[in-house]
Amino acid sequence: MSRSPRSIVRDVSFPRDLQDGCEIVAKRRYREISNYLFDEKNCPISNQIKSIIEPKSMLPNELERSYHSFESLYQSHYSEFRQRPIFTLLYVARCMSNKVLFEIIINFVTDFLQSLEMKITSDILDIFIPFCIYKQYIQDNPPVIGPFFDFLTQYYEPSRFLPHFLKCITALIENNMIGHFHIDLLIDLYEKVEFSRIDSQKIIQSILDPLEGVETLSLRLACETFKKLIAEKYPDLPIHTREINIFDHFDNAPSPSSQMMNRSLVVLDQLNNLLDDVENHSFNSAIFILSEILNQLNQISTFPSRSPRPLFELAIRTFATSDSNPDLAYSVILALHNICEPVEILKIYLNARNDDSIPLDFLEQCYQLFLKVAYNQITPHPPSSLIEDQMNDQLQQNSNSRTHQYNPELKKAFDMLLQWETAYEAVDLIYKIVEKSPDVYLYDYFDDLEYSQRCYLVQGLHCIQEDKPNPVMAEIIDNLEVYNSKRAPKVTLESSLDFGSPSQSEAQNLVFENVNKSPRSDVSPSPSYSRKRMVSNGVSLKTSSRSNH
Repeated sequence: MSRSPRSIVRDVSFPRDLQDGCEIVAKRRYREISNYLFDEKNCPISNQIKSIIEPKSMLPNELERSYHSFESLYQSHYSEFRQRPIFTLLYVARCMSNKVLFEIIINFVTDFLQSLEMKITSDILDIFIPFCIYKQYIQDNPPVIGPFFDFLTQYYEPSRFLPHFLKCITALIENNMIGHFHIDLLIDLYEKVEFSRIDSQKIIQSILDPLEGVETLSLRLACETFKKLIAEKYPDLPIHTREINIFDHFDNAPSPSSQMMNRSLVVLDQLNNLLDDVENHSFNSAIFILSEILNQLNQISTFPSRSPRPLFELAIRTFATSDSNPDLAYSVILALHNICEPVEILKIYLNARNDDSIPLDFLEQCYQLFLKVAYNQITPHPPSSLIEDQMNDQLQQNSNSRTHQYNPELKKAFDMLLQWETAYEAVDLIYKIVEKSPDVYLYDYFDDLEYSQRCYLVQGLHCIQEDKPNPVMAEIIDNLEVYNSKRAPKVTLESSLDFGSPSQSEAQNLVFENVNKSPRSDVSPSPSYSRKRMVSNGVSLKTSSRSNH
C-alpha cells in the first residue's frame, strides 16, 4: 500500500497593504489584520481553532480572551503554529494594541523566533518596531522594549534590522513625534551591537542631520551624545556638529540682540524641561507646574517643536478637579491658542471631545475662544461647535487622509441604490457589508447621495436592524442618521428622488404594513408570504420572512 503524500503546510503571505506598521498604528487599523488573517480565502488554520482564537470584537476583554485562548492552544498545537510563522506573528502583533498583553506578547515573540529552524523575512519588523515605539510618549520602565530590540538586532543582524528601524524613526520625525527615548534606544543598541561604518552613515543621514538644531533640550542632548559616540568609533566619518555649548553662544560682552537670543534659549530650555515633566508625569502639583509653564509661555511667540497635547490635557483635567484654579487653566489654554499651529490645536480639541474624563462644557467654552482666534486660518473651516458636531467622529478619525480602501462591493451597492428596481437589494446588501465589516467607511459614498436617498437608506437599515437586533449596527445606523440630519437641505416638499422614491419629508416618515403579495406584481410566489414592508409614495422594502399559513 503506497504512502499518501505529505500535505503541504499553508501559511499566509505578508500583504503589502499591511506592511506599513506606522500607518496601522496612526490610523488604528488593527482590525484589518484580523480581517485578513481570518478571511476564508487566507486563513491557514482549522475552523475549530479559528473559532476559538478569532477576536469577536475590538473590546479589550475580548482581545485578552482570544489571546489567552491562543496561548492555551499553542501548547497543544505547537508544531501547527510553528509551521505557520507569519500567521502566528501577525496574530500576536495584532493583540499588542492591548496594554495588558504587551509585555506577554514581546516575551512570546522572542521565544517563538528562537524556536524557528529558519529565520522568516525581516519585513515583519515593519510591524513589530512601530507597534512598540510609534508614539510620542513612551515609558519603558521596567525595560521591555530595549531588551526586545536588542534581541531583534542580534537575531536579524544590525544591517538588516537598521533599515526597518530607520523607516519608523523617519516617520516619527516627519510627524513631529520623535522623542529622546527613541534616540536613547538606538544609542543603547549602538553600544551593545556592532554597527558598520555604512550603518553609522545611514544613522547620521536619516536621524542626526534632520534633527540638527532641534529645540527640545533632552532630544538635543541625546543627539549630541550619539554624535560623539559615532565619532569615537569612526573618527573619519563626517558628522555635522557645531562646536558650541548651548549655554554660552555669545561673546563676553554681548550685544542687546544677543542677550535677547540668550534669554530666549534659556526660556525654551526651561520650558522644555517642564514639558518633559508633564509628559513623564514627574511633578507633585499640577497647579504649581502649570503656573511655571504659563510664566514661560508668556515669554515666547512660538511653541517648541513638540506636541502641546499633554500640556493641554493637563490644563483641562486640572480645571475638572475640586482644588483647581479655572483662571489658570484658561490662561494656559489661551496661551496655547496664540503660539501653537491652529491645525494642531484643532486636532487636540477634536480628540478631546471623545474623552469622558474631560468636562465637555468647559472644553466647548475654550473651543469657542479658539475659533475667534483661528477660524479663518484653517481650511476647510473647523466645526462651529464640539457638542453639536460630535457625530462627525468617524470622519475625524480619518481626517489625515481621505484615501480609504476601495471596496468594490460597497460601491456596487450604492450604485444599485440609485435605481428603483434594485433599491431594496442595495439596502440589504449595504447592511450585510457593514455587519460583516463594521469599520468599513461609508461616508464617501453616502455623501454622494441626494438627501432623500440618504433618508431612504437610513430608514431601510433601521428596518432591517429591528428584525435582527444588533447593538453595533444600531449605533452605526444612529450615527449615520444624525450625520444625515445635520446635512438636511432647505428644499420644497415636492422634491423627490430621480428614480421615484419618497420625497424628503415622506422618506423620514415611512410606515409599515403587512401584505400578502409579492414585492413585484409580475412574480407570483408559490407559497404564501407575509412581508413587513416600508411603503410610501410607491416605495416598499420587504424585511421579514415567511409566515405560517
